[in-house]
Amino acid sequence: MKNLSPHKAIVQVQIVTSIHPLMLTGECKGSGMPLEELQRYGITPSTITSVSGKDMSECVKKLKGKLEKVKEIFNDE
Repeated sequence: MKNLSPHKAIVQVQIVTSIHPLMLTGECKGSGMPLEELQRYGITPSTITSVSGKDMSECVKKLKGKLEKVKEIFNDE
C-alpha cells in the first residue's frame, strides 16, 4: 500500500511579519525593520526543514506535533 511506505513532510517557514516600534496605544509605528537588519541578527526570511516517518500516518503525526510546539513557542509570553 502507498501510505505504508516511508514518508517525508517538507516544511518551508517564511517570515511574512516585520518588527515595528510600538506606540503607547499598542499600535505598530512606521515601517518595519528592513530585511538586511534582521539578517544581521541571524534571522533569515525563510528556512526549509523536514519531518520523516515510517509511513504517512507517523509522518503526519510527527509534523502535527512539531507545528504545535512552534505555536506554543510563539504564544508563550
